[in-house]
Amino acid sequence: ADPCRPRDLNELKGKKLIAFTFDDGPNNKTTLRLLEGMKKYNARATFFLVGNRISNHKESVIKAYEQCNQIGNHTYSHYSLKKKSLNIVSDEVIKTNNEIYNVIGEYPTLIRYPYGSSNEQIREIGNLPAILWSIDTLDWKYRDENRIAKEIIENAEDGSIILLHDLYETSVDGALIA
Repeated sequence: ADPCRPRDLNELKGKKLIAFTFDDGPNNKTTLRLLEGMKKYNARATFFLVGNRISNHKESVIKAYEQCNQIGNHTYSHYSLKKKSLNIVSDEVIKTNNEIYNVIGEYPTLIRYPYGSSNEQIREIGNLPAILWSIDTLDWKYRDENRIAKEIIENAEDGSIILLHDLYETSVDGALIA
């Protein structure tokens, strides 16, 4: 049986389904810890990777992929793309797609633009479904796992997309508490 088969939604009837997303990684130290914790809950998430971090943190990318998590593009340098030329936007997307492919043998099927900032031209160049979020935990700002967990628990509803960053210990802890 394929361990990464889609979930049987009948098993999840009546449960709140939320999407955990982690931006700005990978980071072998924190991402690997998060993945260990997620294994206990049979949880999956989407990781939006910054391309220039991938080659130094391949282990966590491979493990995230092997644990059936979705791997998305978060551009190569995490620029605010509206301030960049379209050539740079194109490079940012293509280089990250290639970095991901070189590690897991598949291209990403989703993109999240840094700061959620894009426009029609940028989305055309990205040429992937762009994913935003419905709950911003502000984890990068407060670095407080209890505040992060509380934000998720109090605000998540069926279909919520939670924005977190797997670079921070407190974000990892907050996600695992929630």
